[in-house]
Order: sequence, then structure tokens, then C-alpha cells
Amino acid sequence: MERVKRHLEEELRQIANKIRINAIKVIDREKMVVTGHLRNSIQTKITIKENDAYITVYVAEGGRIKGSTKYPKFLHEGIEPHMPPVDAIKEWVRKKGIAKKEIGLKKNMRGKSKQDIMEKKIESIAWAIAINMKKKGRKPTPFLDLAVKMTFNQLGVSS
Repeated sequence: MERVKRHLEEELRQIANKIRINAIKVIDREKMVVTGHLRNSIQTKITIKENDAYITVYVAEGGRIKGSTKYPKFLHEGIEPHMPPVDAIKEWVRKKGIAKKEIGLKKNMRGKSKQDIMEKKIESIAWAIAINMKKKGRKPTPFLDLAVKMTFNQLGVSS
């Protein structure tokens, strides 16, 4: 019986690893990568009890952004329209490099430093995103659910 349990555990471990890899693929495909913390924090856990065996897929502590354990949940489940904290969005815009793409190779304007121009652009982008979230919220990107479905499809299992 112990041999069967070890075999089951190994099979579940392989499936769990495929789910984790597929979650990372979804995160990359959906361009949800800023720092890499989220994609690196996808974890799986195998549990085998007397009459139960299951895989738990979750985002470990490292998936949080600036202390927010809600960030992965917001991405996965979406959020209702509300005014988010602009400072957190500014940090996201900064890390994502969006303002650099917007500014390009513009020369200094009216004696302002490139840093001043960059900060003004970051703030402008962050406010635009915040206002959009206030009006529309954020649609869900259920990356863990999608990863499980992808894995089941790869294994030829209907979900």
C-alpha cells in the first residue's frame, strides 16, 4: 500500500508542477510581470490523507507588492470600481517602465530636468489609471484557474 501512496504522490507532484509552470505562462502571456515576485511565488502543495488526495495551488508570501497581500487576489479576481491609492500605482508605473516608453528621447523642456519630467509623467499616468479604476474597476485574470484548465487539457482530462 505504501508503494501505491508513493506512486500517487509522485503523479500528483508532476501535475502540480505542470500547474505551476502553466500559471507562470499565463502571468507572462497576460503581461502581469512587474518585479517577478508574483510569478516566482506560485506554489503547490500535495496532501494525501487516508481517503483524500489533492493539490493546493496558491501564491506564497513573496507574491505581495509593497506589503499588500491583496495584490494577487486583485489580479486573479478583479476589483469593483473604486479609487485606488495613487502612490501604489505610481510605484507600479515606475517599475513597469511605462513613463520611459512615453517620454522616449525628449529633450529637457523649459529648464526642467529629465527626472522632473519623468516624475510628472509617472504621476500623470498613475492618476489616469486610478481614475479609470474608479470608473471601471479591474477585470479578473484568473491565472490560477486558467493554469489548472490548461494542465487538464494537456493531460486530456475534462474539467
